[in-house]
Amino acid sequence: STKAKFGSVFIKTGLSSCDVGTSYFLPKLIPPAKALELMATGRIFDAQEADRLGLLNRLVEPEELITSAVDLANEMIANSEYGVWMTKKGFWQNLTAQNLQQAMELENRTQALGYFTGCMEASMDAFAKGEKPVWPKL
Repeated sequence: STKAKFGSVFIKTGLSSCDVGTSYFLPKLIPPAKALELMATGRIFDAQEADRLGLLNRLVEPEELITSAVDLANEMIANSEYGVWMTKKGFWQNLTAQNLQQAMELENRTQALGYFTGCMEASMDAFAKGEKPVWPKL
């Protein structure tokens, strides 16, 4: 929402801003110098700054928030359960992959295992019929 506020505010309580994974994730999402600034100051910042930093995937007015979130969720669940599950697992694991080869080995295993779900056949069949796929349950 355009009205949202953000901050790494644990430092304002006398503790560290290194909490609930902030020190791990934030410098991977935005430039480390900016992450350190936000963590060391505990400054509250608005949605427009969060968007400029790349922390948001979309920025909408408050009255559009629920509709936008549901639309995004519907886009995701239109895909196979296996595909979404493995995409999320691969994404988070490969965020810290040591090199491209390691990342591609994980992707290769994921694709090979996916063959046995029946999702590819469901996709091909639906495409041939001009329909949306009905995904097999895991």
